Amino acid sequence: MAVNNLINYVDNVEKNLDLIKFAVEYKKIKTKELKNKFLRDNLQIRSYVPFLDKIHTCENLVRTTMQEIDDGVIKGFKANTPVQYIIYNLNIINIYTNLIIDFNNSSTTFDFLNETGLLGRILEMIPEKETREFAMVKDMVQEDFLANKWNIYNFADDTFTKGVVLLGTFVDGSLTKLNDLLESFDKEGFKEAITKGSGKLVGFLSKLEVLNKK
Repeated sequence: MAVNNLINYVDNVEKNLDLIKFAVEYKKIKTKELKNKFLRDNLQIRSYVPFLDKIHTCENLVRTTMQEIDDGVIKGFKANTPVQYIIYNLNIINIYTNLIIDFNNSSTTFDFLNETGLLGRILEMIPEKETREFAMVKDMVQEDFLANKWNIYNFADDTFTKGVVLLGTFVDGSLTKLNDLLESFDKEGFKEAITKGSGKLVGFLSKLEVLNKK
Protein backbone atom coordinates (compact mmCIF):
# COMPACT_ATOMS: atom_id res chain seq x y z
CA MET A 1 0.00 0.00 0.00
CA ALA A 2 1.35 3.43 -0.89
CA VAL A 3 2.38 5.63 1.99
CA ASN A 4 -0.04 8.38 0.95
CA ASN A 5 -2.96 6.00 1.33
CA LEU A 6 -2.13 5.56 5.02
CA ILE A 7 -2.08 9.21 5.95
CA ASN A 8 -4.81 11.21 7.62
CA TYR A 9 -3.58 14.75 6.92
CA VAL A 10 -5.04 17.41 9.19
CA ASP A 11 -4.44 21.11 9.82
CA ASN A 12 -4.15 20.57 13.58
CA VAL A 13 -3.85 17.46 15.70
CA GLU A 14 -5.43 16.57 19.01
CA LYS A 15 -2.84 14.95 21.25
CA ASN A 16 -4.67 11.81 22.28
CA LEU A 17 -2.34 8.81 21.93
CA ASP A 18 0.55 7.85 24.17
CA LEU A 19 3.47 7.02 21.90
CA ILE A 20 4.72 3.99 23.85
CA LYS A 21 1.25 2.45 24.13
CA PHE A 22 0.75 3.12 20.43
CA ALA A 23 4.04 1.37 19.62
CA VAL A 24 3.20 -1.59 21.86
CA GLU A 25 -0.11 -2.14 20.06
CA TYR A 26 1.58 -1.75 16.68
CA LYS A 27 4.21 -4.35 17.61
CA LYS A 28 1.52 -6.90 18.53
CA ILE A 29 0.03 -6.81 15.03
CA LYS A 30 1.33 -9.65 12.88
CA THR A 31 0.52 -8.77 9.28
CA LYS A 32 1.57 -5.79 7.17
CA GLU A 33 -2.00 -5.17 6.06
CA LEU A 34 -3.27 -4.93 9.64
CA LYS A 35 -0.34 -2.73 10.62
CA ASN A 36 -1.24 -0.37 7.77
CA LYS A 37 -4.87 -0.32 8.88
CA PHE A 38 -3.80 0.45 12.46
CA LEU A 39 -1.76 3.43 11.27
CA ARG A 40 -4.53 4.69 9.00
CA ASP A 41 -7.18 4.40 11.72
CA ASN A 42 -5.21 5.99 14.56
CA LEU A 43 -2.42 8.26 13.36
CA GLN A 44 -2.99 11.90 12.41
CA ILE A 45 -0.35 13.91 10.54
CA ARG A 46 -0.17 17.69 10.26
CA SER A 47 0.28 18.72 6.66
CA TYR A 48 2.07 21.93 7.67
CA VAL A 49 3.66 23.34 10.83
CA PRO A 50 4.00 27.15 10.96
CA PHE A 51 7.54 28.45 10.45
CA LEU A 52 7.67 30.13 13.88
CA ASP A 53 6.70 26.85 15.55
CA LYS A 54 9.59 25.18 13.77
CA ILE A 55 11.95 27.93 14.99
CA HIS A 56 10.82 27.66 18.63
CA THR A 57 11.09 23.88 18.59
CA CYS A 58 14.59 24.01 17.11
CA GLU A 59 15.71 26.72 19.55
CA ASN A 60 14.76 24.48 22.49
CA LEU A 61 16.46 21.53 20.81
CA VAL A 62 19.72 23.41 20.25
CA ARG A 63 19.79 25.00 23.72
CA THR A 64 19.38 21.65 25.46
CA THR A 65 21.91 19.73 23.34
CA MET A 66 24.66 22.33 22.83
CA GLN A 67 25.18 23.46 26.44
CA GLU A 68 26.02 21.87 29.76
CA ILE A 69 23.07 22.60 32.05
CA ASP A 70 22.96 21.70 35.74
CA ASP A 71 19.68 22.28 37.62
CA GLY A 72 18.67 24.89 35.07
CA VAL A 73 22.02 26.73 35.28
CA ILE A 74 24.12 26.95 32.12
CA LYS A 75 27.66 25.83 32.93
CA GLY A 76 29.21 26.20 29.49
CA PHE A 77 29.34 24.93 25.94
CA LYS A 78 29.01 21.17 25.53
CA ALA A 79 27.77 19.67 22.28
CA ASN A 80 25.97 16.33 22.48
CA THR A 81 25.10 15.47 18.90
CA PRO A 82 23.96 11.84 19.51
CA VAL A 83 21.37 13.08 22.00
CA GLN A 84 20.49 15.88 19.59
CA TYR A 85 19.77 13.27 16.90
CA ILE A 86 17.42 11.41 19.25
CA ILE A 87 15.53 14.51 20.36
CA TYR A 88 15.49 15.90 16.82
CA ASN A 89 13.57 12.89 15.52
CA LEU A 90 11.22 12.79 18.50
CA ASN A 91 10.52 16.50 18.08
CA ILE A 92 9.45 15.96 14.48
CA ILE A 93 7.03 13.26 15.57
CA ASN A 94 5.85 15.45 18.43
CA ILE A 95 4.96 18.51 16.37
CA TYR A 96 3.53 16.64 13.37
CA THR A 97 1.44 13.88 14.94
CA ASN A 98 -1.22 13.26 17.57
CA LEU A 99 1.20 11.13 19.59
CA ILE A 100 2.16 12.14 23.14
CA ILE A 101 5.89 11.79 23.88
CA ASP A 102 7.61 11.57 27.27
CA PHE A 103 10.88 13.42 26.68
CA ASN A 104 12.15 12.40 30.13
CA ASN A 105 12.78 8.94 28.67
CA SER A 106 13.78 10.02 25.18
CA SER A 107 16.48 7.41 24.55
CA THR A 108 14.24 4.52 25.64
CA THR A 109 11.40 5.86 23.50
CA PHE A 110 13.70 6.28 20.51
CA ASP A 111 15.07 2.73 20.85
CA PHE A 112 11.60 1.22 21.09
CA LEU A 113 10.42 3.13 18.02
CA ASN A 114 13.43 1.85 16.11
CA GLU A 115 12.89 -1.70 17.33
CA THR A 116 9.27 -1.75 16.18
CA GLY A 117 10.06 -0.05 12.87
CA LEU A 118 7.69 2.78 13.70
CA LEU A 119 10.30 5.54 13.62
CA GLY A 120 10.96 5.21 9.92
CA ARG A 121 7.34 4.59 9.06
CA ILE A 122 6.08 7.70 10.82
CA LEU A 123 8.84 9.93 9.45
CA GLU A 124 8.16 8.86 5.87
CA MET A 125 4.49 9.77 6.32
CA ILE A 126 5.33 13.40 7.10
CA PRO A 127 5.50 15.55 3.96
CA GLU A 128 9.06 15.59 2.64
CA LYS A 129 8.92 19.33 2.08
CA GLU A 130 8.18 19.77 5.78
CA THR A 131 10.99 17.54 7.03
CA ARG A 132 13.46 19.31 4.71
CA GLU A 133 12.34 22.70 6.00
CA PHE A 134 12.54 21.55 9.62
CA ALA A 135 16.11 20.33 9.06
CA MET A 136 17.00 23.64 7.40
CA VAL A 137 15.58 25.63 10.33
CA LYS A 138 17.51 23.49 12.82
CA ASP A 139 20.77 24.14 10.97
CA MET A 140 20.11 27.89 10.82
CA VAL A 141 19.17 28.10 14.51
CA GLN A 142 22.27 26.13 15.49
CA GLU A 143 24.56 28.33 13.39
CA ASP A 144 23.04 31.45 14.94
CA PHE A 145 23.35 29.99 18.42
CA LEU A 146 27.05 29.25 17.97
CA ALA A 147 27.73 32.62 16.38
CA ASN A 148 25.80 34.70 18.92
CA LYS A 149 26.31 32.79 22.14
CA TRP A 150 29.56 30.89 21.85
CA ASN A 151 31.54 33.01 19.42
CA ILE A 152 34.81 33.43 21.33
CA TYR A 153 34.64 37.22 21.45
CA ASN A 154 31.01 37.29 22.58
CA PHE A 155 31.92 34.68 25.16
CA ALA A 156 34.80 36.87 26.37
CA ASP A 157 32.52 39.91 26.67
CA ASP A 158 29.89 37.92 28.52
CA THR A 159 32.42 36.30 30.84
CA PHE A 160 34.09 39.63 31.61
CA THR A 161 30.74 41.25 32.47
CA LYS A 162 29.74 38.37 34.74
CA GLY A 163 33.16 38.51 36.39
CA VAL A 164 32.70 42.20 37.21
CA VAL A 165 29.35 41.47 38.86
CA LEU A 166 30.82 38.65 40.93
CA LEU A 167 33.83 40.72 41.93
CA GLY A 168 31.59 43.55 43.06
CA THR A 169 29.96 41.09 45.43
CA PHE A 170 33.06 39.44 46.86
CA VAL A 171 35.80 42.10 47.00
CA ASP A 172 35.18 43.08 50.60
CA GLY A 173 33.45 46.37 49.75
CA SER A 174 36.65 47.86 48.36
CA LEU A 175 35.06 49.40 45.25
CA THR A 176 37.85 51.92 44.82
CA LYS A 177 40.43 49.16 44.54
CA LEU A 178 38.17 47.24 42.19
CA ASN A 179 37.61 50.27 39.97
CA ASP A 180 41.34 50.99 39.81
CA LEU A 181 42.01 47.43 38.78
CA LEU A 182 39.29 47.35 36.14
CA GLU A 183 40.39 50.66 34.67
CA SER A 184 43.86 49.25 34.15
CA PHE A 185 42.54 46.02 32.67
CA ASP A 186 42.78 45.61 28.90
CA LYS A 187 39.54 44.00 27.76
CA GLU A 188 41.07 43.10 24.40
CA GLY A 189 43.85 41.42 26.33
CA PHE A 190 41.20 39.30 28.02
CA LYS A 191 40.00 38.12 24.62
CA GLU A 192 43.57 37.48 23.54
CA ALA A 193 44.17 35.46 26.68
CA ILE A 194 41.31 33.17 25.80
CA THR A 195 42.13 32.82 22.11
CA LYS A 196 45.93 32.66 22.27
CA GLY A 197 46.61 31.43 25.79
CA SER A 198 48.65 34.51 26.74
CA GLY A 199 49.61 35.22 30.33
CA LYS A 200 47.39 38.28 30.64
CA LEU A 201 44.42 36.41 32.05
CA VAL A 202 46.60 34.63 34.59
CA GLY A 203 48.11 37.96 35.57
CA PHE A 204 44.71 39.53 35.97
CA LEU A 205 43.49 36.71 38.18
CA SER A 206 46.67 36.96 40.26
CA LYS A 207 46.02 40.67 40.84
CA LEU A 208 42.49 39.83 41.97
CA GLU A 209 43.79 37.26 44.40
CA VAL A 210 46.16 39.80 45.91
CA LEU A 211 43.41 42.42 46.05
CA ASN A 212 41.07 40.06 47.88
CA LYS A 213 43.70 39.42 50.52
CA LYS A 214 44.16 43.14 51.31
